[in-house]
Amino acid sequence: MAKMIPVPPMLSVPGNYIYRVVSGSHAYGTATPESDLDIRGIFVPDADHVIGLRHVEQVEGKLSNGNEETAFELRKFMNLAMGANPNILELLFAPEDLVLYRTKQSILLRENRDLFLSRKAMFTYTGYAHSQLHRIRVHRRWLMDPPKKKPERSDFGLPGEMLVSREQRGAFYVLLAHLLRDNPETRILFDKVKETVSEEEFPGWEGIVQSCGIPDKAMPYAQLLTGASDNFIAALQREQAYHRAVDEWSKYQEWKTKRNPQRAELESKFGLDTKHASHLVRLMRMGSDLMATGKLIVRRPDAKELLDIRNGTWIDGTPIRPDTFEVIEKWAEDEEARIRKIYDSPDCPLPKKPPADKINDLCKELMS
Repeated sequence: MAKMIPVPPMLSVPGNYIYRVVSGSHAYGTATPESDLDIRGIFVPDADHVIGLRHVEQVEGKLSNGNEETAFELRKFMNLAMGANPNILELLFAPEDLVLYRTKQSILLRENRDLFLSRKAMFTYTGYAHSQLHRIRVHRRWLMDPPKKKPERSDFGLPGEMLVSREQRGAFYVLLAHLLRDNPETRILFDKVKETVSEEEFPGWEGIVQSCGIPDKAMPYAQLLTGASDNFIAALQREQAYHRAVDEWSKYQEWKTKRNPQRAELESKFGLDTKHASHLVRLMRMGSDLMATGKLIVRRPDAKELLDIRNGTWIDGTPIRPDTFEVIEKWAEDEEARIRKIYDSPDCPLPKKPPADKINDLCKELMS
């Protein structure tokens, strides 16, 4: 393991700490002298938090050296691992020299870590990668064409009062989400829309509509499925456009005020966030490796290349510039298609889903 910051005492948790590990850039082999020490762990809650009224899923806190630590309650951790959460799976597959503390329980958990691997990883790893791409896209837009002023209703041809109240919009969104969900004709539309509306992982139309209203691409279906009048749809579109602009303005102001100075320097130098680009490549490759081999490789054999991307050189050896974004976008699209092909292949070594009964039995053993 590379030379690291001295590790401080463990975070206090309501129960027994069973596993503590270094994650993040130190685990991938991409840490720099400026990198924080990312420590995460697992604890088994005490009786008050199992059979009593108290409940805790995770504990976070600052350590004496200024870094932060997150400890997950065992059952939450196992549920997230079953869902192929990339940030959780990497803790189980971290190299041995990064394990800071273990007990018999965590040794047993690591011995059974392959139970948590499934083809769900195709969706989570590509999904997390797309969230990095989304951030690059949004920040690049703000760099190249920042919002000029706070939006006003008059900018969208709206009067001072709302044409469609928040309650009316909410009720209509709930109705529409169910109609879109149950209509097979909108399945392909959903796949296209979910990539563009947000970085979140949406469970379905409910997630999309709740987050951003009705996507413009879905508006014709909205009118067709609900029978809403032209006037209502037109008013709804203007209200949505206004509220999206206000949300964009608020996020831009927060980003401009709170952005990390080092990330700001990268964006200014290269025209996009190269650290997000490096994470994008790492996530796609980790997902690809896992789907093809059934093994999760946390310490990256391509660490130098990932650092090169962060430092401004793309995979093909060319310097990263603002227009490299189109190249990155195309690479991500091709890589996802390749991973999906592995997912659909009978040669994929992973099961469609993890064995829930075996994992449940393991959980009971670890909790006892």
